[in-house]
Order: sequence, then structure tokens, then C-alpha cells
Amino acid sequence: MFFPISMVASGRTTTVHEVTHVFAPNAHRFLAEGLAVYAHDRLNGPSAFPNFGADIAKLASVYAGRANIAVLDKAPTPTPPHLMSSTLGAREVYIVAGSFVRFLIEDFGLPKFRELYAMTPLVPGKRELDTPERWERVYGLSIDQLSSKWLEKLVASQEQFRRLSDAKTR
Repeated sequence: MFFPISMVASGRTTTVHEVTHVFAPNAHRFLAEGLAVYAHDRLNGPSAFPNFGADIAKLASVYAGRANIAVLDKAPTPTPPHLMSSTLGAREVYIVAGSFVRFLIEDFGLPKFRELYAMTPLVPGKRELDTPERWERVYGLSIDQLSSKWLEKLVASQEQFRRLSDAKTR
């Protein structure tokens, strides 16, 4: 693992993110990046790409309307994030992935996420992905239904933030 000296000196290295990839690789790029972004944020890694310390859910709410989770889920590792979506840039893919994984873990629990994650281990030399039905097997909901629930939660969180902000300015 290599971190450019300029990033180390600035305190903006994605250390926790990259170590997560080492210890928890996955054949699905979306899940792999989502877990790495979530772990970096949750474990208070240095302020770094993609959210630079900002709340991942707030950032994701900006891009969520353009995110197609079912399409993002079809990208095998090592597909570059900028090629995973025609509607999101690379940074936006990371943010959406981190927010979606956060939603899965916080709303359904880590054991269910671990079960889903374990269905798609990264096997050297293979790029085979499990079927979308795995979401229903684990969560009892399709990926589209989970995506809708994630969007609803983001919208509700933004509305609550606006109400709190409005109350402070009165």
C-alpha cells in the first residue's frame, strides 16, 4: 500500500479505507467501496476522499436522485468507479456506496450485511457475481426496494436537518 508523501503530510490519507479493502475484499465493487467508505467514516479516519470529513448522508442526498443502485451493484471489482455509472462521477459513486452501506448496517444490522457481503468473495482471476436475488434472500427486499427505503431515509434526514436549521435561525 502506497500513500503519496503529500497526502500523508496534509493528513488526508485514506488509510482506514484502504486497510478495509485489504482485510475485507469483495467481488462487488459497489459493496467493497461502500464498506471502505463507511469504515473510514465510522472509525474516524483522517479527513480524506471522498467526503473529507463531511457527513456522508448529507452528501449522498445531493446525488441519490441520480443513483441507480441496481446498476452500481453490477460492477465487478476492479471496475473503476467512473465507469460504474453514466449519471454519477467517481467521487459521487464512492459517496453513494458509503451511504447505502451505512443505511444497510444501521437499519438492518451488521449480521445481515456480513451475510450479504460473504456471498460475493473476491476470488483472484474471477469476475463472477452473484445474482440480484441475493438481496431478497438476505433482506427480504429487492435491491430496488432497498434503494427506495434508502432514498426515503435520506429525504427524511434532510427535512429534519432543515427544520433544526430553521429553528436555530429564529
